[in-house]
Amino acid sequence: MLKKITLMLLVILLVSCQSSTVNSDEVNLQKYEAYYQSILDSDSFQEKSEYFSIEAVMNMVEGAYRFSVIIDEPLVAMYNIEMMAIIDDGSVSVNYDTVMPASGIFDRSYNMLPYQSNETSGFPSGIIVDGLCDNSRVTLLILVAWKNETSTESFRQFFRLVADVDTKVEVDKKEETDNTAETDNTVETDNKTNAQQ
Repeated sequence: MLKKITLMLLVILLVSCQSSTVNSDEVNLQKYEAYYQSILDSDSFQEKSEYFSIEAVMNMVEGAYRFSVIIDEPLVAMYNIEMMAIIDDGSVSVNYDTVMPASGIFDRSYNMLPYQSNETSGFPSGIIVDGLCDNSRVTLLILVAWKNETSTESFRQFFRLVADVDTKVEVDKKEETDNTAETDNTVETDNKTNAQQ
């Protein structure tokens, strides 16, 4: 009799643990879908934040394009940071065929503090979400959400950034062109000065 009661309690315990995990996964999936839809519904996107640095980069990895969105250099204490990036393909509904990169929704959330970090305690110097795509240039729609230290205030910002493999090359070419123009200008000025003497 005691064995039966113990066995029944064990079964109930196992079922309740399984149910808790399923409920947690369902809640996370609902949060993911809600964040995805809120990005699509947003009509106000920024290119930078007054609270932290954000950038989008594109790299070629093993024959595929990988975009990364990086937030770092916080200027305020940010707790329970959640971040999601989706590719702007003009869609107005959630794309269930592709899981978009996210942090703090399905995995643990992180915190960032100005001018300090401690990776083992959950305070990294920055957070990265990345995903694969078929194009060397994509427009990304990004949501970054966080709370203050006491969780009494919540913040959300939406961003539209372009990740492009060629961005660095274009910047370097522009700087090279600008430097060449300045050098040519200096030579021309020196020639005029010599001619006047």
